[in-house]
Amino acid sequence: MNFPLGDDAIKVYLHEGMSLLMIAAVNGRADIVKQLMPNTKKFVDQSRQDGWNPLMLAAEMGHVAVIDILLQHGANIDQACLMV
Repeated sequence: MNFPLGDDAIKVYLHEGMSLLMIAAVNGRADIVKQLMPNTKKFVDQSRQDGWNPLMLAAEMGHVAVIDILLQHGANIDQACLMV
């Protein structure tokens, strides 16, 4: 599966303020996250309205492969969410 997406497609919010990268991360789709990364590197820390980002979503669900990909692409481990 290939996703020839540019910045405009990555910025699209599909459901409840979640980007394509967030949806792939929360669902453990490491294959899709990996394919999105060349186009989404600058969005790796982009958050939903509640402050949750792709790394937090993947971690909450225990998706280690996705976490590894996000960290390899510079995800910020110190970013805080709004809900504690």
